[in-house]
Amino acid sequence: MQPDQPQQSNPAPVAPQAPTPPPAAPQQPAAPAQASGYESNPFKLFSPSWAAVKLNLGTWIITWLVTGAVLVALTLIPLTAIALAAKDDSGAGMAIAGVAWLVALVVGLLVYSRFAGLVVNLMVQSVRGTKLGFKEALEAGKPFGWKLIGFLILYSIAVTIGYIFFIIPGIIFMIWFSMGAFVIVDEKRGVIEAFSRSKELVKGRFWEVFGVIGVFQIISVLAIIPLLGWIAALVLSVAYVAATAVRYIQLKDFKDANKPLPKVSSANYAA
Repeated sequence: MQPDQPQQSNPAPVAPQAPTPPPAAPQQPAAPAQASGYESNPFKLFSPSWAAVKLNLGTWIITWLVTGAVLVALTLIPLTAIALAAKDDSGAGMAIAGVAWLVALVVGLLVYSRFAGLVVNLMVQSVRGTKLGFKEALEAGKPFGWKLIGFLILYSIAVTIGYIFFIIPGIIFMIWFSMGAFVIVDEKRGVIEAFSRSKELVKGRFWEVFGVIGVFQIISVLAIIPLLGWIAALVLSVAYVAATAVRYIQLKDFKDANKPLPKVSSANYAA
């Protein structure tokens, strides 16, 4: 008899191991040029601007009709007075014409004080997606009228003085302070503070603001073409009227949140 041999236990089958995945590639930081919600190309602002106008198109049309009618009346009244004065040999006619001009100026300032706030606020609110009726928009803009007049006077003085000194300073001031009206209405800031805040928003994005103004100038050039040019200029002006407000809101939202801004589009230099 052979001695009993110890039983050998069969080893448990070993499950095949899954291949080890390769190490993940290090994540690359997001490119600033892909900043969501920011559009540097001024020509591509037609779309958001028109969307804003279309949202409150009825209010815009009423505003344009009313202000247009007032401007025509304020122009015709003093011109008519001058025409009548020219037929009068006495000095009374010229005195009446002078009074007519003065009345037109005062009434014009009063009208501007009511509608300036309406237009600026309507642009900002339209871009932000808020729907406003005409009466509601008129009331919302009422508190800002005289502040906007004060800002416009100081802005005009600064730009004019800048143009007198070799033109370039005037262009710089025009761009630096171009956001001031939006600052007064949207951020509820004072006239003087609006200048520094506007410069702060434009800092580092000078050519983007200049690009928007450049597109407006291109549109205006179309008006030299009779009929078709006028129609094209009118349509494009309406579509692009809120572009400056779009640029303001983009700059404000991104800078206030310290979000990375995209590279300035070369289209700004072209415009």
